[in-house]
Amino acid sequence: MTFGTCEARDRGPLDVVRHRHAPGRALPDARSAARLWSMLAAMPERDVERNCSTQTFVETLRRLADALERGEAFRIQVAGARFSVPRDAALSIEHEAADDEEELELQLRWRR
Repeated sequence: MTFGTCEARDRGPLDVVRHRHAPGRALPDARSAARLWSMLAAMPERDVERNCSTQTFVETLRRLADALERGEAFRIQVAGARFSVPRDAALSIEHEAADDEEELELQLRWRR
């Protein structure tokens, strides 16, 4: 899948693209929102990894950092599913090293 300049590989629930409401576009009514929420609640386990440009990564990280500093939830779209990361999500930084490869993950975790 491709999102703008980002490429996503479906590995299972978190490939991240921030969602902003488009001006002039109607917001979903309560019934549609409830239907979407029930679909998300029933969503099977996922793990999605995205490769993206440095610019896209920085822009997304900056929007996330701004939301965290303001104490606000962060709206995001992941492989077609829109949701919010709550303002009180648990934050962690993880470093993994194995053989000749290293990985740094900035994680946000919360309960549905």
